[in-house]
Amino acid sequence: MKPFLKWAGNKYRIIEHIKKVLPKGKRLVEPFVGAAAVFLNTDYDSYLLTDNNADLIQLFQVLQREGPAFIEFARAFFTPESNQEAIYYQNRTLFNQTTDLRLKSALFLYMNKHGYNGLCRYNQQGEFNVPFGRHTQAYFPEEEMLFFYEKAQRAEFATADFVAVMENGRSGDIFYCDPPYVPLSETANFTSYSSDKFTLAQQAQLAQLAVKLSERGIPVILSNHDTPFTRQSYTEAEIHAFPVRRTISRNGSKRGKAKELLAVFTPKPKKSSQSSGGWAAKSGNTLEKTVIGTLSSKGFETVMYRQWQKDPDQYGSELLLRNVPYTTIYGHPGNTEFLLRSSHYRLELRIECKWQQSAGSVDEKFPYLYLNAVEAMPEKEIIIIVDGGGAKPGAVQWLRQTSHANRYRNPNTLGKQISVMNLTEFLAWANKTFR
Repeated sequence: MKPFLKWAGNKYRIIEHIKKVLPKGKRLVEPFVGAAAVFLNTDYDSYLLTDNNADLIQLFQVLQREGPAFIEFARAFFTPESNQEAIYYQNRTLFNQTTDLRLKSALFLYMNKHGYNGLCRYNQQGEFNVPFGRHTQAYFPEEEMLFFYEKAQRAEFATADFVAVMENGRSGDIFYCDPPYVPLSETANFTSYSSDKFTLAQQAQLAQLAVKLSERGIPVILSNHDTPFTRQSYTEAEIHAFPVRRTISRNGSKRGKAKELLAVFTPKPKKSSQSSGGWAAKSGNTLEKTVIGTLSSKGFETVMYRQWQKDPDQYGSELLLRNVPYTTIYGHPGNTEFLLRSSHYRLELRIECKWQQSAGSVDEKFPYLYLNAVEAMPEKEIIIIVDGGGAKPGAVQWLRQTSHANRYRNPNTLGKQISVMNLTEFLAWANKTFR
């Protein structure tokens, strides 16, 4: 059955691909339910369907409760008179102002069918701002809504963040995750992508949560574009790739085929309990894999530093060296994740990765890290990647401001350029620097 909403990323067109990899289980959990195509076309005992779009979830809840009565109420907005530009904007204003949940849900459905290209978009004030769609006739999805209502009696709907949903997975659950997709093009603007409120750091976090669930014996399936970034992020999953025709695009002539994938994280129970430090190390390793994948796609060869040091002449000039040693400000042996060397771009810079998902000791290490970058690391250009959401905002702000202001420098170190970035900013930097 098709969803009753038109929705960007609707999975109805690839539902057969998804069903082939979905295992049996008691409950299907969807942290990014969208139009609910997977829910409508699978048969589990129960469902937990969540999304961060409160208007979408509210519509599902109203339809779940009221069924045919709500369908008849919503039908009143599907008349020839309602399919006019002036009436559309009046109804859009009413939607943004009303506190009546039933009316707001009916108007959400109305705008989905009468607005431009089925888009769902809000301005900075949280107001729905999709323009009129100029449809010849808007389709009223009565049959699809009735089917949804009947099946929704097995479902629980909630407005929730994907992290909270995934951290509360339980035995017998199957997770299907359909996040906002990463950009297809390597030349896409990663910074503007982050304004869509789902950053590349969150993409990496989602992959880590999928691994964590699989280690608890809970299978996870992820949908996304098939790109070097997603391939590198999903290294612990089985990948199923296929072409898909796009259905929502501003330019209809550009609705061609795009490469997508399904990443299947099968249950892998841990042999022994993992400490929080072990999990942090594994998360950091995922961050390192993302850096490697990004720079590999730009033509850099990844080599262990000590291996390169033995015979530099056998390698090329565009290198990403790993596990790079230095002597710390205390005189102890230190180690940095990467050293990027390029003859073509005339650069040699060190890359330090700090990933922290939960509160820990990373904040206290920032001053030590900064002083090592200033005084101990020999390169004149250093990038520090800090992400994961666990570090306190004040600590990250201190590190950024201190680096930007060149604090704690002496005449010999004033020429150093130390940049603090999150993962999204690093990817934007790499995309801009290595064209």
